[in-house]
Amino acid sequence: MNASILKVIGMIAMILDHVGWVFFPDIEIFHIIGKLAIPIFCYMIAEGYYRTHNVKGYFARLLGLAVISQVPFLMTFRLCFGQELSGFTTIFDLALGLLTIWLYDKAKFKGRSIIVIIGALIGVFAMIDGDYYVVLLIFIFYKHHDSFKKMALWMGVLTLLNTFAIPMYSMFYAVTHGVSLQLFVQNMRTPEYIAAISNYTVQIFYLLALVPIKLYNGEKGKNIKLLFYGFYPVHLIILYVIKVFVVGQ
Repeated sequence: MNASILKVIGMIAMILDHVGWVFFPDIEIFHIIGKLAIPIFCYMIAEGYYRTHNVKGYFARLLGLAVISQVPFLMTFRLCFGQELSGFTTIFDLALGLLTIWLYDKAKFKGRSIIVIIGALIGVFAMIDGDYYVVLLIFIFYKHHDSFKKMALWMGVLTLLNTFAIPMYSMFYAVTHGVSLQLFVQNMRTPEYIAAISNYTVQIFYLLALVPIKLYNGEKGKNIKLLFYGFYPVHLIILYVIKVFVVGQ
C-alpha cells in the first residue's frame, strides 16, 4: 500500500466521520470508521517530515490549509454542536505536531522533550480539535519511525490513556468530593452521561489505523497533493450546503 492509497483511506474515513456527525450522530459505525483518519494523517505528517526537502514549505502549506479551513470547520460543526462551538480545526493540530517534531529534531540541549510537552499543552489550551493526542501521536510516529512494534506499542498506551482519562477522572472527582456510590451509579446510567462517555470510549478504535499503516510499503504512489490539501475545506462546505439548503437544519 503506497502513500497515495493510505491518504485516500484517511480521507474517506474522515468524510464518513463528518457525515456521521452532521447527519447521523447516533450511528456509531460512522464514528468507528472515522477513527482511522487521525492516526493515518498523523503518520503521514511524520512520514512527510522525513521525506520532504523543505520543512518550512511543508509547514507553511499546512498552516495555510488550516487558516482556509477554519471558517468551514466552524460553520459545519456548529450545526452539530451548537453556535457556541469555538476552537480550531484539526489541521492546526497537524501543523503544530509538525512544528513540534521539527523543533525537537533541531534542538541540541538536554531535556528537549519539554518541546513536546509544550506542543501538547498548546494543543489543549488553544482548544485545537485533537489537542494533545495529535501532537503526541505525531511525535510517536516520528520517534519510532523505523520500528512498527514500538509505534504500535506507544500508540496503544497513548490511546488507552486518552480513551479512559475522562471516565477515570469522573470516578476520581466523585470519590474526592464525597459523592455516594449509589448517586454516582445513578448518574452513570443517565442517557446524557452514557452519550458523553461513549464519545471518549469510541476513541479506542483509533488503533484500527495500525492495520493500513502496517501495510504501507513506503512508496509515494500517484501525486494527489492537490486533492489531499483541497478535500478538507471542500468537503466541509459541501456538507454544510447539503445540511442547510437541501436537508434543512
